[in-house]
Amino acid sequence: MLYKENTYVKSFETEVVEVRDKDGKVEVILRETYFYPEGGGQPSDKGNIGSAKVEYVYEKEGKIYHVVDKEITGVVKCEIDWKRRFDFMQQHSGQHIFSRVFEIKYDADTVGFNLTEEKMTIDINKKLSKEEILEVEKMANEIIYSNVKFKNYYTDKEGCKAFDLRKQPEIEGEIRLVEIENFDWCPCCGTHVNSTGEVGVIKVNKIEGYKEGHRIEFSCGFRVVKEYNDKNNILTGITSMYSASTDLIVDILKKQKDENVMLSKEVKALSNKLVDYKVSELLETGKKDFDIKIDMDFNNSRMLATKIVQNEGYLVKFESDEAIIYAKSKNREENIKEEFNNIIKEKGYKGGGNEYFLQAKK
Repeated sequence: MLYKENTYVKSFETEVVEVRDKDGKVEVILRETYFYPEGGGQPSDKGNIGSAKVEYVYEKEGKIYHVVDKEITGVVKCEIDWKRRFDFMQQHSGQHIFSRVFEIKYDADTVGFNLTEEKMTIDINKKLSKEEILEVEKMANEIIYSNVKFKNYYTDKEGCKAFDLRKQPEIEGEIRLVEIENFDWCPCCGTHVNSTGEVGVIKVNKIEGYKEGHRIEFSCGFRVVKEYNDKNNILTGITSMYSASTDLIVDILKKQKDENVMLSKEVKALSNKLVDYKVSELLETGKKDFDIKIDMDFNNSRMLATKIVQNEGYLVKFESDEAIIYAKSKNREENIKEEFNNIIKEKGYKGGGNEYFLQAKK
């Protein structure tokens, strides 16, 4: 498990000592490995072993299995996906800093941790305000800028009692402690940077209430840069579209939203009037059955059919460019479902309903 000693090894040469097929996948064991196996909330490394692609790495009963896309034997050159490895090093190291500040500042423990290629979250067990959480973010970044060292120690369960750990471990045997110099001590098997400065920056992205505390999504290092660039590109595009400065764009969009809400209400009111007019027009014909092509959107067509069959003795069959509606009054005895199902099957529409009202769309 050489990754524990040096997380910065990007390539190495070794020998394949075992190859096996498990559940249709090829798994290999190397004489020694720097590949990190999934564990402690951190995904495994990926990369290459010779010409084989490493898809997943896991540890079982003291052995590290590398799941690869084809069989490989002999002496091999191994390449770790460094971009992925260093990203996880930044995220996991940043999480140690962030969790420690929550504990020191607000006596809030981290009770959950999840890290993926897309995002990272921690769960804390105390309710805090947004301002308090952002104060933790500020303090965590101050620790990053102080550029203190990460260190590793190996001890056992008893030896851990000598350290101010956020949580004492329950496991037996050798335990690896990760220290942020004179700041934090934590049992951990993950990969970490050499000093806090390499974390770069911590930025909170999302805060949700979760159980008795919060679930906080945040990013570190190069992820923050990418997310900033993505958001800045969106903001630049919007401000350009409206020919507005960034400090005014929120007010402009809010005004537009309010206007759209008002317009939507006006359109709905006009639609209701149109439907009422059409209902009167059809009822005034004296007919009881209507089988017509209708030039209305789906919602208005449904409303029209509903209002007609609320009266006694009516049957309607409406078809538009996008939908079919069959409906009948409660006192009509015809079976409209069989004909309706045949038509939607023929047209390839999807829908359904009950014996009195059936609808289907493309």
